[in-house]
Amino acid sequence: MHIYFTEQSFETPEFLEKLDNGLLVLNASNNNVLHLVSKIAHVKNILENDPSHIHCRNSDTETPAYVAAREGRVDILRFMIDFVKRMNEDVESIITRIKDNHNALHIAIQNHHIEVIFLLIEEIPQLANRMNEFKESPLYLAAERGYFGVVELILKKCKEISFEGRNGKSALHAAVISDSGGEEYILSVGIISRKQVK
Repeated sequence: MHIYFTEQSFETPEFLEKLDNGLLVLNASNNNVLHLVSKIAHVKNILENDPSHIHCRNSDTETPAYVAAREGRVDILRFMIDFVKRMNEDVESIITRIKDNHNALHIAIQNHHIEVIFLLIEEIPQLANRMNEFKESPLYLAAERGYFGVVELILKKCKEISFEGRNGKSALHAAVISDSGGEEYILSVGIISRKQVK
C-alpha cells in the first residue's frame, strides 16, 4: 500500500519512517518527495535511499533540481548538481523543464535568485546559450529585466552566449527598452554584431 503525501506530511514523525520504507508516492501534482523536500532539506537522505528521484518530473515537467532553482535553494541545487556529476550523468537533463525548454538559469533570472545564477554560470556555463520555446535566452531575460549585473556576469563568464529574444528582438533591444545601462556594456565588449542588433 502506497501513501500519498502533502507538504504538511513533513511535519509528522511518521514521515521519515514511511520514506525509509518506500511507502511514499506522488501527490496530486505528480511531485515526488524530492520535489517537495527541495523546500526543506532532507535531500541527501532521499537520494541515498533512492537516487532515481533526482530524475522524476512533476505534472509541469519540472525536476526537483529545477524546483530548487525556482525556489532559490542554492544549497540544495549545488548538492543535486554535484550528485549528478558524481554519477557521470548529464546535468542539463535535471535542470530543464521539458514542456518549454525553460532551464534553471531562465527561472533563476526570472525570480532574481542571484546566488543560484552565480552557481549555474560557474557550474554549467553552456546554459547561457540555451533558449526556451519562447525564443528567450538567459541573457535576453536578464537584459529585459534590467539586471545589468547579471548581463555583465553572463558576458564575462560564458564562452557561448545567445543574444536572442522573442519576436526577433535581441538582448540589446531588451537592454535599451529596460533603460538599465546594459546596452552600453553589451556594445562595449564588442561581442554583438550590427546584424544581431537589427
